[in-house]
Amino acid sequence: MPDYAPNYTARYKLIYTAAGVQHSLGLRFPAANAQSLVVAAAVQTLNEIFAACASRMFTDFTPIDAEYSAANSSFFVPVGIDDIVVAGTVAAGITPMDEIVMTTWAGRSVGGHKGKFVMFGIYWGVTDPDFDDFAVTVTEMPFVGTVANSLRDSTVVMNDNLDAAFWRSRATIKVSDSWVDARRP
Repeated sequence: MPDYAPNYTARYKLIYTAAGVQHSLGLRFPAANAQSLVVAAAVQTLNEIFAACASRMFTDFTPIDAEYSAANSSFFVPVGIDDIVVAGTVAAGITPMDEIVMTTWAGRSVGGHKGKFVMFGIYWGVTDPDFDDFAVTVTEMPFVGTVANSLRDSTVVMNDNLDAAFWRSRATIKVSDSWVDARRP
């Protein structure tokens, strides 16, 4: 398979905080899409995802900025967050370990290239025995399938600029190694 430059597609990046820690998440869109199309599609997709995850999202999950980059550019411009809607419901019981758990949905394009969607700020309760295999299935939490369907049904592409049509209907959860290192004394 050919390699593609990281900036081969148009990109949307949301910068947010969860548990007081700043993170970002990104989505790729067809290279030919105009900024307005990318922003509208990203907002729609993220709002669907955030609504699906609301029952497990931290109440302090807060978007702080959004940026757009055209294909073949490494320059991101601010695009605002006015239309992003987040309504997390989990405020209690979040441990320092829970704060740095990342949730990953994995997918592939119609051309076979891998991609992923990674998000912090979803509460899994690291001591819950349902999740001791580090994967969350649709049976355990139906919303993980809803997120996968939202990604599949969106206009999101993978790094090869082809439709991101195939998403696993499960998510993996993992304590972020880089956040563990950052928090170690």
